[in-house]
Amino acid sequence: MKRRILLRNIFIIMFAFFFGYSIKREGKDMILQRHDLTMDQGKDDNSIVDKIRLLNDSKIEVVNVKEKFGVVGDGVTDNYQAILKAATYAKDNDTCFYLPKGNYYCSQNVVIEGVKHIIIDGSIKMDTGKAITILYDSYLASANWKIYDIQNGKLVLSGLNSSKVEVIKAKELELYAHGDIEKKEFIAYNTFILGKIDKLKIFSEGAKAGWVNENKFYGGRIMNIVIDGNFNHDNNIFYGTMLEGFTLDLNKGASNFFYDVRLEGNNSVTFGAGTSDNVIYRSWQANQYSYLRDSVNTSCKNYGFNNHIISNLDKFHKRDTIFNIDSKSNNFKLSVITKNKFDLTIANSDGVLFETDLIELRNPFGIIAKSDKSLFLIDLYAYDANKKLILTEQTNFTALSDGKFNTMTGAYSFDENVGIENAGVPLFPNGTVKFVRYRIRTGSKTKGKVFNYLNIIKIEANVYQTLIKISNKFKRWTHTEIPSAGYWEEGDIVWNVGTNNTILLWRRLTTGKNHELGKDWVVV
Repeated sequence: MKRRILLRNIFIIMFAFFFGYSIKREGKDMILQRHDLTMDQGKDDNSIVDKIRLLNDSKIEVVNVKEKFGVVGDGVTDNYQAILKAATYAKDNDTCFYLPKGNYYCSQNVVIEGVKHIIIDGSIKMDTGKAITILYDSYLASANWKIYDIQNGKLVLSGLNSSKVEVIKAKELELYAHGDIEKKEFIAYNTFILGKIDKLKIFSEGAKAGWVNENKFYGGRIMNIVIDGNFNHDNNIFYGTMLEGFTLDLNKGASNFFYDVRLEGNNSVTFGAGTSDNVIYRSWQANQYSYLRDSVNTSCKNYGFNNHIISNLDKFHKRDTIFNIDSKSNNFKLSVITKNKFDLTIANSDGVLFETDLIELRNPFGIIAKSDKSLFLIDLYAYDANKKLILTEQTNFTALSDGKFNTMTGAYSFDENVGIENAGVPLFPNGTVKFVRYRIRTGSKTKGKVFNYLNIIKIEANVYQTLIKISNKFKRWTHTEIPSAGYWEEGDIVWNVGTNNTILLWRRLTTGKNHELGKDWVVV
């Protein structure tokens, strides 16, 4: 009988261990029961199970700091000493530091060290210039912290490894590493869930390297980010962080990525010397035409290498260069452009450089002019289904930035010379406009101006393929007489478009700026 009872009790103990039951003894009998933590309420009427769930179901004692140590959440009483005592108790007894809802004022710096589980549901209001520092150990097991609100002062977190940290509100949040202090040597492999953070600082110091690497940040609205210190902070990934009207100073680090950030408003982004391969993916466009107009680029100061701000839409679109002019290309009229050794000079204003044939308007796309100088004018013409020029203004097939319509010529044009910026033409299907024609020419009062290049780029979704045909006259050098200006190389060919039908072309015999027929040029 005793043996049978012993075996039964062993079975009950094993069953309870594996399936999460508790054991209640009634006399000689052992009874299995499942305890419902949702029925346990603290004095603040919060369910204890809600706190435990945040700790990944860790079986750990939760100590209510307000009940046990008498902290007062009235926003006036100084809780500095009481919170320090509570933190020491939580560390020594391996308990969860739990601060319920309330507004807790602290007049001095607060340090909470070595506490693995922290839940701060209330607001801690620090005196001006003071900080609350929460430190675990870079070489210990993971911590789990939830911090609702740190007002006025600074929240400093250190010594985190493979941990989960949630910070809902903070005036300033600093992730701090110190290379000479083992507990603070690094912050790595952690998950941070962020709310409204006015300033996020990632910083390290010490004679030895302190580093903040391989962390993932989710959400958050952040106004200022600073990444700096005595060592590079690498491969920190931000997902869906709301960055708008913000400042980023990334002075130490490589391969840090910011995915799906808004970047609305005026933003200041600086990549410091020595930084590399950092990328910001912008998710927001000012309007439905911005991307195809190529007007969503966010400027930055890049003193590093291969750092970028790009649009999320880039991965779904392709950019094809359909026309290019530079000192080595052979596709322009010499009556309009003079070819120099390293650059180009405009020989005449209002000279046509490039013009497409009719383009069928079936899918949205954009045509972008890019140059190192704003010396060019763009004309766009609309045609109906019969390929007839439309001389009445159509308002829903393109959206030029500061553009105008000419009722005499039917041209849609920019008000001023373009090239460096504001030179994108978005195009999209319209009931009346079935075809378009694009032309670019040298701008007004540009004769004698020098530039290095002009690129015409088509931008279009990967799923579309709009055919753009270009006349052969824009694929070679042409002139009406033997070239008499510019720098030429041996073997260059200039095709005759003049009235002398006995001359097909002129071929260059020498390299240089001389232009003597028979010596420098030969007629073919």
